[in-house]
This record gives sequence, structure tokens and C-alpha cells, in this order.
Amino acid sequence: MSLSRNVTVKIIKNKARLDSKLYFYEKDYGVTINFLIQEYQFRYDKNPTGILSSINDDVLYAYTTIVNPMGMELTRQNGTIVDDVIQFVLTDDLTDELNEIGIYKLQFHIKCEHSEISIPPIEFEIKERLKGITDIIPAIVETAVVGKSIIEEE
Repeated sequence: MSLSRNVTVKIIKNKARLDSKLYFYEKDYGVTINFLIQEYQFRYDKNPTGILSSINDDVLYAYTTIVNPMGMELTRQNGTIVDDVIQFVLTDDLTDELNEIGIYKLQFHIKCEHSEISIPPIEFEIKERLKGITDIIPAIVETAVVGKSIIEEE
């Protein structure tokens, strides 16, 4: 069993808006985020009432582009689509280092046999975990030299 969260994504014009802020903490992982896509301008031919839903024999999936807080682009092939919901799993490689704390941008690319489209990007945040003082032994410095100064008196 794993943890999951449902998030509704409304796409209006060229903006994607989440129904609530999406954030996790440093070292969080294994959470499945179910993005329900609403009000999108494209429809899948074999199911015109559904936005992304596929019909039995057609392969419809999503892959993601992620830009981390340092501006590095990561691409993953891990989106599953079921009934207009794109499933994305938060993995530990996104949250295990201190420089990964901050705002991420995420964009889904919807692909089927003969076409591919991208939805507008969304954002989520990785926050720093609460940290207290542990058994730290203070360093003792006997002598420290930063620079030398000479003051002359007249």
C-alpha cells in the first residue's frame, strides 16, 4: 500500500491551476499524485466525452518533464493515464538532497500512437524538514588568525 493524493488541474487558456497547493518535504518519497485534468481544449478521438481517457486497444500515456529548483531539466517516462487522471510518483531522487529544496516545475506530455500534446506546466514545492540540534560536539579553537593589523601611534 502506498500514500496518494488527488489533485484537480483546471486548464484555462494557457494556464494550469491546481485546486490546492502541492508541497512535500525533504526526503519524502513514494507518494502517488493523481492529477485529474479538467477543462482541457483537446479531446481523445475515441472518447470525445473524456479528456484523456483511452479505449481498450489504444495506448495513451504521459511522460513528464521536470525542472528542479536549480533549473536542471529531468525527463521521466512514468505517467499512467486512467479516466482523465495522470498518475505521477514522487521519487526519492527529487527530495533527497538539500539543493533540491524549492519550487519545481512539472509538465505532462500526453502521447498516443499518432500524436503528442503538452499541457501547461504546474508547480510544486519541496520544503525543508524541521531539524533540531542533535548531539553536536562543539569545536574548540585555541588560536585563529584571520589577518594581521598594525596600528601605529604618532
